[in-house]
Amino acid sequence: MDRSWINTPRISDAYEKEVEEFLQFAQHNVVSNHNGVRIRCPCVNCLNGRILNVSEVREHLLCDGFLKNYTTWTWYDELLDFVKYKNRRQSKKWVLIEHNKTFMSWFKQQIMNDPSASETLTWIANDLKFDVLCCSGYEVNGCLFYTKSRDDRSTMQNSRVTLEAESMQFSTAKDQNPVVGSMPYYDFIVEI
Repeated sequence: MDRSWINTPRISDAYEKEVEEFLQFAQHNVVSNHNGVRIRCPCVNCLNGRILNVSEVREHLLCDGFLKNYTTWTWYDELLDFVKYKNRRQSKKWVLIEHNKTFMSWFKQQIMNDPSASETLTWIANDLKFDVLCCSGYEVNGCLFYTKSRDDRSTMQNSRVTLEAESMQFSTAKDQNPVVGSMPYYDFIVEI
């Protein structure tokens, strides 16, 4: 998708037209409350940090301008929309699985092509390793946790943990409408 319009003068009709198209695109992924539809504002002052109603975002984009390097609209499920567009005949479940498979390579490509990306995002995108060092314990907020094998040698047990994870889930294989599901996990720490 061509985003070169971001650098065109704000007083041009082309810029105004593209702002309207952006606002339409952004409203697919919205935060709604009793005040109506609200989206993240990508103007040069808000930097995607404020969630405003659509008319306020329009005003900011027309008056202040669009963030110059924000050409990948990560706050608006851009990859998911792209996968849907490229695979229109596939089910929602297939699209979601494909999105999850391709996310890491897409994320790395987007961050590496964005000179304004933070050092932390660049580090995450570039240095993800699947080989890790293993430990037998760790400390969180002053509490020590051990692996089950180390805990078995101790009189005080600290190897049990709970974790609540959220993911898109389907109720059956034929289900076409995924929902966000929350699943608690409770178990021993086997490996750190």
